[in-house]
Amino acid sequence: MAVSTKSPGTPRRSSLDSQQRRKNDDVNDTAHLFPDLFRDWSLADNVTACNAFCGMLALFFCQKASCALSSSSNQTDQIMYLRYSILCMFLGGVADVFDGWVARVRGASSPFGKDLDSLSDFLSFGIAPAFFGYVVMGIIGESEEDQLGELSNFIILPLFVVAGLARLARFNATADLLAGGHNRAVKYWEGVPIPTNLIIVLIGWVDMERRLAGGYFNGGGVTDLKLECWHYKLMYLVFTVLLVCKLKFPKPDLAVIMNRRATEDRGPNYNSPRMGPSSRPSSTLRSKRRSRSSSTKKA
Repeated sequence: MAVSTKSPGTPRRSSLDSQQRRKNDDVNDTAHLFPDLFRDWSLADNVTACNAFCGMLALFFCQKASCALSSSSNQTDQIMYLRYSILCMFLGGVADVFDGWVARVRGASSPFGKDLDSLSDFLSFGIAPAFFGYVVMGIIGESEEDQLGELSNFIILPLFVVAGLARLARFNATADLLAGGHNRAVKYWEGVPIPTNLIIVLIGWVDMERRLAGGYFNGGGVTDLKLECWHYKLMYLVFTVLLVCKLKFPKPDLAVIMNRRATEDRGPNYNSPRMGPSSRPSSTLRSKRRSRSSSTKKA
């Protein structure tokens, strides 16, 4: 009688192959669940990428203004580069407003949307305004010999950037909870949104134009330049606190506002084909039609 030499604990070759095939089938079945950069990239992501593009251009123009300041070139070049930087930051703000509106109008969600929006906002409204403030305070008159002023810049402006980063991280972690579900719009912000940092940029631009019109850049006609630089630093400190505070600010829904205005312009009986009420007849009207057709058949 032949005795089998195979130990009872050793699995058969065929069973190992079938297990491996099942694993490969499971991987192939779930491959479509992983986001693909080219397949899942949407039009709203393109708008968000424009925000990041504008933020990077703003940094480049700030650097050009800083180089013009260090080389003691014409002040007109410094102001021109800073104007370009301000324009790029505000164009990034326009893109940040319309990317969510484009996503809602098209009814398409992207797996990259939330993270891409946060990274673009951090570049355009976190890093760029901080670098802009550093250059503007140098143009106003704060020199490198002012060690206290330089030290305060190296503390306040990085804190401002870190607060913006923490604000975006908190939003990404709590967005679904604040919205009451996945892929729903957030009804309020906890802390001011990071694009409000453009208020500092706007104030700096107005002050720049005022100085240019008065002809007193770099000290002419200004009694206390250090005090004015500390006014800017105080603004950055205030926004640093507002970014990470727990105050709640209502968030307007741009898609709802624009749809409401379009409905008012076209009359109260207009139903938007994309965002308005459904054009299908109501259940009561459908039941009346069914009863009418049944009565006709009986007759």
